[in-house]
Amino acid sequence: MEIFRNLKGALPGRKISVNNMEQSDRLMNTRNTDIERVLEHVKRLQKEQPGLYYSMRTGEGSTVSSIFWTNARARLDYALYGDFISCDTAYSTVEYNMLFALLIGINGQGEAIVFGWALLEDTKAETFSWLFGTFLDVMDGKKPSIIMTHHDSAMQKSVAEVFPSVFHRFSMWHAMRQAAAEFGGFIANKPGMEDELRGLITNSLTTDEFEDSWKAMLEKYDAASITHLKLMYQTRLMWAPVYFKHVFCPFLWSSGCTKATNSIFKDHVLREDTIETFISQYNIFQEQAVSMEAARYESTPKKQMYCTRQLIERHASDIYTTGIFVKFQKELLDATAFNVFEKVKDALYTVKKVMDYEEAEFPRDSFSVEVDLERNMFNCICSKFERDGILCCHVLRLFTQFGINTIPEHYIKRRWTKKFREQELQKCCIASTGSNVSANALCYPALMQMEEICAAVSKDSTHSKVLAEELERIQQKLSSRE
Repeated sequence: MEIFRNLKGALPGRKISVNNMEQSDRLMNTRNTDIERVLEHVKRLQKEQPGLYYSMRTGEGSTVSSIFWTNARARLDYALYGDFISCDTAYSTVEYNMLFALLIGINGQGEAIVFGWALLEDTKAETFSWLFGTFLDVMDGKKPSIIMTHHDSAMQKSVAEVFPSVFHRFSMWHAMRQAAAEFGGFIANKPGMEDELRGLITNSLTTDEFEDSWKAMLEKYDAASITHLKLMYQTRLMWAPVYFKHVFCPFLWSSGCTKATNSIFKDHVLREDTIETFISQYNIFQEQAVSMEAARYESTPKKQMYCTRQLIERHASDIYTTGIFVKFQKELLDATAFNVFEKVKDALYTVKKVMDYEEAEFPRDSFSVEVDLERNMFNCICSKFERDGILCCHVLRLFTQFGINTIPEHYIKRRWTKKFREQELQKCCIASTGSNVSANALCYPALMQMEEICAAVSKDSTHSKVLAEELERIQQKLSSRE
């Protein structure tokens, strides 16, 4: 049944061409009727899910033109992990060309999560400003540190208006998709150009390297006259990762986050689909998100599996969440593919690859690392720690060289640790004892973490009985205080 439910989003839709005012008016009336059905659906959800919030934007005649909704779990996730958000507007409805927007973040496992959902009437700046403004209000005014969006002038204007102090950049993957759409025919007639363009974008570790490679590519393929390439170069500071590699954009370059932030909804709907499908698949997506959380809790091994015999791996397993520990393990394993060479000047070391390995983040042979052993500081040219919040394989190779067996405190990012979520949830619950309404709203999803415990013990009748007895005692104790 789950397979059929997912297949529902893959059914082809019928496109309607709007060529004159009559058709436009007819579709607008139908759209308003359809969005009302969406509103009714969200109102029903609000009754079923405590903490679900929605907001609508009305147009002429008080008709609903756009709608935004989120829930208690998403609000709590944003309170915990709202330092980075990405706005994905890759989807639209077939019949009315309404924009489906997702506001996405990265949780403590390094996985994509959704903070909010919206159906928007158009792609105008004022519409995006309404979305971002509503989102900011719902999230109690908390702003992210960085926001990633598609390369769009209207969205850029609205971000500057609503998030003037937030670091804003464009999605590299959207920039590359636009390039394929704008001059794909030209690239098709230039064998090797597509791979070279992609390589210089993802593999450049310095701005000089990027710009030199860009100029060489233009000359090699006689592409200097391509208008869109000129625009890409002019806006390179906004979308080319090498220009903001010191900014925390977790796993932006890795294939896992590419799939997540670029199209988190892609397994449920087509890029153009019906409004009904978006709404119904929203429910499936939420159910699967909860199931994944419970499954992770159940599948946590009692005895950790290690890939090396290094003490630092044991230390990492103690402090990191399961998802981040797996990423750290890969870096530690990849570190064994390098040898170390020292350059005495400025304590600069070079690690050189002596064996190829799978899914290399940067397909190059050597990396330079500045080392200050007195302060235990390691500055790698790849800037993975600044960007992702975990150490790279190049630095870990040097840790082996110098006998460093634990991760230095200044290289442990709190949001990736096991204790972070629990500590922040405790703060939310403590805050909820006051009169602050928003704090009370956050306490509900904080208590929802109980469902993970329930999922873990439900398969054991003895454990289930113990939990039921304890809950009965708690209920009696609460009743006696009333």
